[in-house]
Amino acid sequence: MASKIWSEAEEKLLEQLYKELNHDIDAVAEKMNKSSRSIITKLVKMKIYEKPVIEQEEKIRVKGMIHELEKLLEIKIEGINIGKKSNLTNILEGVRRLYVNRN
Repeated sequence: MASKIWSEAEEKLLEQLYKELNHDIDAVAEKMNKSSRSIITKLVKMKIYEKPVIEQEEKIRVKGMIHELEKLLEIKIEGINIGKKSNLTNILEGVRRLYVNRN
């Protein structure tokens, strides 16, 4: 598989756009007419890529989501297996109660 070689001018433009566009990979890729994957790969090779920081809220774990469902729907879920029939039944009943109360 042949790979495209980046010119020195393209590398400088990449570094400039990466900084100017606040590390927005998609925006840089669009400006340079390249794929986002290609941009990330090149930035990594140039040792200037900064992996995006995931907001704490996005890092919510399964247990946290289940706990939130229990609070919102006023139900009890056994363990973390929401595919279990009794848990699905509780979730469905909780959603139905919320839906009926809204109408």
